[in-house]
Amino acid sequence: MPMQLSKESALRLRQALKTTARLGGFGFLSFIISFLLSIYYRTNDGQRMELSTMQQFYSFRPTREPPEHVVIASIDEQTYADLHEQISVRDKFPRAYTAAALTRIQSAGPALLIMDLKLPRERDDPASDAIIEQQIRSRPTSIWSGELPAGEDAPIGLSGFPSFTIPSDERFIKAAAMQLSMWTKHRFGYRYEIVLSEDQKIPLDKRIVLLPALRDLSGLPVKVPGEYDLINYYGPRGTITKVSLSRILKMNEAEAKAAFGGKVVLMGYHNLDHGEAKQDKDEFHVPVSAATMYGVEIHATIAANLLDGSAIKRLPGESESAYLYLGILFLTVAALALRPELSIPLVLLASGLYHVLAYYTFSTSLVWLPGVRLVWIAALLISIAGMFYHYLYLKRLGRVWQDTFDFELEER
Repeated sequence: MPMQLSKESALRLRQALKTTARLGGFGFLSFIISFLLSIYYRTNDGQRMELSTMQQFYSFRPTREPPEHVVIASIDEQTYADLHEQISVRDKFPRAYTAAALTRIQSAGPALLIMDLKLPRERDDPASDAIIEQQIRSRPTSIWSGELPAGEDAPIGLSGFPSFTIPSDERFIKAAAMQLSMWTKHRFGYRYEIVLSEDQKIPLDKRIVLLPALRDLSGLPVKVPGEYDLINYYGPRGTITKVSLSRILKMNEAEAKAAFGGKVVLMGYHNLDHGEAKQDKDEFHVPVSAATMYGVEIHATIAANLLDGSAIKRLPGESESAYLYLGILFLTVAALALRPELSIPLVLLASGLYHVLAYYTFSTSLVWLPGVRLVWIAALLISIAGMFYHYLYLKRLGRVWQDTFDFELEER
């Protein structure tokens, strides 16, 4: 026979049981949802989803004004089209044109010339080679050391990491004021990150491509990014100012000074069909657009970020994970405290507002807020958990109470 309680005793027990049930349900569901999602965030799949959000943000953000202090001297399709009658062998760019373009650029007085290309030995033009060597020595110039990563993700040019070297004429490397490992780190096939390695045993300035040359050779102020900061692209391919080498050859002194004087100039390939450029080494996927971007333009973007301090600021992975755990935990507890009719719209509204806030900080404050898509997943799980909690867990608990104490537990 069910136990009979006085109304006063039953009310006290009912309130105690409801409080215990709610706290137990809150704690268990909130911990499970928050913990599992924060763990998933640190996995490769979680990071792939996280960084794919940046592609969405770039698709909405307008193209930023191209930086005036960085310009690309480009051996591009236009160069080959303009010089096709003078180029007899299509896959070998004549050294004489490189020498003439270098002479014109250096005479304009750039702050720094970065040669983002290799100059192999297989040329039979000693006169042009002598001019190139002389021009490299004439002003602050850095040159690609020829190093490439041996592994797909290996940071290059850093002590302790495997690499191999494409042979280049040593006379040019020795003539340059600095040798750089002109490479970028990829994550899931895209170029997101400025820092080549997370190994903090290596000084930060040695893990950021171009930083040593900009800081020590250009004389321009450089803003060192944070350990986990991301490349802030100004727009899709072609956004940063590019001057075709064929146009450089036709410039007079005043035009050259206007184009290159006091600026950081990167000289490299902007084509794949001719010259030294190769699809697996010179053209890469970037989050800013569906179109690929040439390596020299990615390096130009990094140089501009270092000069104007516009890299996207990002927290360490552990901090982001903890931040998400606490945020989702708070959202879950707040949602489960309300009935689903109220909690589901509020959770969806909170997720939408966070999405908008993350886009705003990315676009204006240059700060990356983590877990936008993860918060939407959390919203779905919280909604399902809320319905389970209110319509199954508490109702069933009420029936157990009634059968035991012969007093109906009503949800209020």
